[in-house]
Amino acid sequence: MLSAPAGIASLTEQSQTVSAGQNLNLVAQRDANHTTGRRWLHNVGQHISLFVAGVKDKVALKLIAAKGKVQVQAQSDAMELTADKDVTITSVKQKIHLNGKQEILLTSGGAYVRIKDGKIELHAPGTVSFKGASHDWSGPASTNLPFPTLPQGDTPSCQLAAIQHKSGMTKK
Repeated sequence: MLSAPAGIASLTEQSQTVSAGQNLNLVAQRDANHTTGRRWLHNVGQHISLFVAGVKDKVALKLIAAKGKVQVQAQSDAMELTADKDVTITSVKQKIHLNGKQEILLTSGGAYVRIKDGKIELHAPGTVSFKGASHDWSGPASTNLPFPTLPQGDTPSCQLAAIQHKSGMTKK
């Protein structure tokens, strides 16, 4: 057991490993800060959960990449994005692409737009309104965007070895 009323520091110029045979619990009554100069990796065998109790009308969770792209994948199942209030998707400088291999379905208030099999269905229980200075109803055209290839098989070997050996360090 380590204990000190003013704090404890553990320092090294090289690597440091903390290992537990079963559970590792880090508890702070106030803030927990993690800083790294290059990468922050977490290899998890089964489940990651981030929960923030939050404060009303304040941002409770931010994921920001100052440079480089952000990529979120569900490599073998569905993905859900749910909000109690508005959901906003914005591209500040370029485009927004919605690409569904089988179908894209937009619904609200009983009306829907379905894009499927090269066809567009537009249905509404109320008025459908088209407004513009002109309307061009020319012949057929199409485009196909490529779909990303998701990895197949098991977890990458180094991550799996780290989990199996209950260690954050692996050797190649």
